[in-house]
Amino acid sequence: MHQPCSIAPLNHLNHINLAPSCRLGARLRGVAFALLGISFSPLLLAQTGPWYLSAKAGVAEFELAEPFQRSIALAGAQYQSDVKDTGVALGLGYQLNPNFALELHYGDLGEVKLSANSALPPVQIDSTLETQTVALDLIASFPATEQLHVYAKIGAVHWDIDSDTTLIDRLDASNNNRSQVNGDGVSAKFGIGARFDLNEQFALGLELEQFNAGERDLTGRERLRLANATLIYRF
Repeated sequence: MHQPCSIAPLNHLNHINLAPSCRLGARLRGVAFALLGISFSPLLLAQTGPWYLSAKAGVAEFELAEPFQRSIALAGAQYQSDVKDTGVALGLGYQLNPNFALELHYGDLGEVKLSANSALPPVQIDSTLETQTVALDLIASFPATEQLHVYAKIGAVHWDIDSDTTLIDRLDASNNNRSQVNGDGVSAKFGIGARFDLNEQFALGLELEQFNAGERDLTGRERLRLANATLIYRF
């Protein structure tokens, strides 16, 4: 005979023996709660913490604040330069609060190519500058809409410039000469940008940055301007 399932008072739960149908119902409820928990687990995993990763790519433009002609002064020389290249950077950030964050990143800003040609003396000078950076920024952001934020950043950047210069004597190859020079230092860096939040984990951004780098007597003084597109992943 089928036994009805009854609910005992709470203080008697330790002493009752459930009928088979009650035990089956309890198991089914347990399975249902387990499935419900599994269905909600991705939402729990999607909760993000204060840390985030950023990947940047864009254009690095080099402006020679100290004219390149001064470092290779040749009478009547014609100078050429290619002062734009692709720059990339990878960063690790920490969100201090909704409006402020700290970000540490490494950047490779490509290379600048400079050349000088002279008829008298008949020589050619080719120089390449490669720049890497490590920077720490404080970022202050403010919401324009629910998803769009604008921000300003200020920080310090450690730059490292490798200069590779070759002198070619068009009359006597034995006079050809190649020199490699490394210069590094720390400068202040400034930037502005905008970020669009796709969801809690991903965001896209655009930003402009500027800082000075280089040594007057070694590689020449440069002003670097960066225009980057940014992908942010929060975890």
